[in-house]
Amino acid sequence: MKVLRTSVLGLACATALVSSVGVSPAQAAQPDESADPHVALLSEYDRYWTPKPFDKQNFDTAFRGDVTPQGSKILARNDEGVEQINKAGVDEANQAADRQGRSQQWRALRDATMFTDPLQEDNDSLGPVLSKYVAEGLAQCTPANVHSCSLTHVARFLWSTGFQEVTNKSTGPAKKYFNYPRPYLADRSFADSGNPNNLRGLKKNLAIARVPSRIDVNHKRGGRALLTAGYDLMDGASGTNLTVSQAFPSGHTTAAYAYGLAMAEILPELGPEILTRASEAGNNRAVLGVHYPMDIMGGRIEGHSNVSAALTTNRLYVASLKAARTEVMAYLTRRCEADGHGDTVQACIGNVGANDKNGYYNTFTDSVSTTPVVDRASALKAYRARMTYGFDKASAYGGPAPATTAPVVPTGAENLLSTAFPTLSDAQRRQVLAATEIDAGYALDSSSGGWQRINLAAAMSAKVTVGKAGHVVKIETGNLKPEVVSAPQAS
Repeated sequence: MKVLRTSVLGLACATALVSSVGVSPAQAAQPDESADPHVALLSEYDRYWTPKPFDKQNFDTAFRGDVTPQGSKILARNDEGVEQINKAGVDEANQAADRQGRSQQWRALRDATMFTDPLQEDNDSLGPVLSKYVAEGLAQCTPANVHSCSLTHVARFLWSTGFQEVTNKSTGPAKKYFNYPRPYLADRSFADSGNPNNLRGLKKNLAIARVPSRIDVNHKRGGRALLTAGYDLMDGASGTNLTVSQAFPSGHTTAAYAYGLAMAEILPELGPEILTRASEAGNNRAVLGVHYPMDIMGGRIEGHSNVSAALTTNRLYVASLKAARTEVMAYLTRRCEADGHGDTVQACIGNVGANDKNGYYNTFTDSVSTTPVVDRASALKAYRARMTYGFDKASAYGGPAPATTAPVVPTGAENLLSTAFPTLSDAQRRQVLAATEIDAGYALDSSSGGWQRINLAAAMSAKVTVGKAGHVVKIETGNLKPEVVSAPQAS
């Protein structure tokens, strides 16, 4: 699903259903979606589900396929996951989840529809003080005029061709290839059609509550906007098959991580908070009942792969990002110093508590993330929980055992730590990623090339001790800043 643009440093991200829209009858040729690299990264899913070909001109081919004998247990757990998270959203529909008194359902709707202007949306991953500074720094910029605000280079980066090419990378081919039914459909088996699915005992209809649309009266600098989950648009009920968007993987989540990873590069001092906010945007797809946990896990994998590739090969992207970081650091230093919060960004972050108890804040809990996010430690816990969504390792459900339990760090992944640890070598950054990644063997790991295991939030909270010969001798996570120290020398 191709994605337009969304929030600045807050990562409440979502997508317009652009590439999900099909082709005109004149465009009869069907592309080979199986050749798309997004499909290859997620090909473990083929062990669990055998998709039937999707013909964009024939609605009776949408959401079709058969659960494999190997897939029945793990996909049943997938169903339970979305039901539980969606129910938690319903149960807490009248409870405030953030400092503004908004419920998680409201936040999920906002995440689903905030695409038109990345310069004008929430950035609550930075905490109230720094979020205010950044919002004010971008307040006068528009897509047509990125030179009229204090954070000109940030605005230019968000609207640059390089950035948009990365964040707009489409999961559409993967969605069409896997062709998996959305969790909120009335009958996922399509038993009454001429092209039914074999669900192998999975429920035809899940207990999903649709979240009603709402009016946001403060959308985009005082404007009004309809916040909607887009149920009828994604399932074709809006009247045309051309808007069908299948479940696996989640394009909104892919985009959320594309934004989150880029913004964590710009401000790695708050990387764990920024990335946990991105994970919330992904989780909000289950709150709305439009995606399963494995869809969200797949979106995280795709987002990491996309940004890593850009940092490795896209010079425009890298140059724009570096200019944005330089500008943000200078701007925040001025604002913080003027308000008496310190004369460096790191000092300011500590003074206002943006990396602790006055930073990113979200009290919503569900069956996966069971502790409110109120500081860095709880943010890291929530992020880790959403990496595996409560699944056992895939082999417990009949899935593949890992080929190796040794750490696997994808080529180029070290570039994701380039601003967090500028003094470390590529090899040393890979050591940090290897030391902080999760265990092998969880769902989608076997085809992900290591991306399923990368825990960048933990890596960005690391204190790295380097010995005299340049070897990394200790890595400790949960630190309040990314830090490199020298090992004490023996006397």
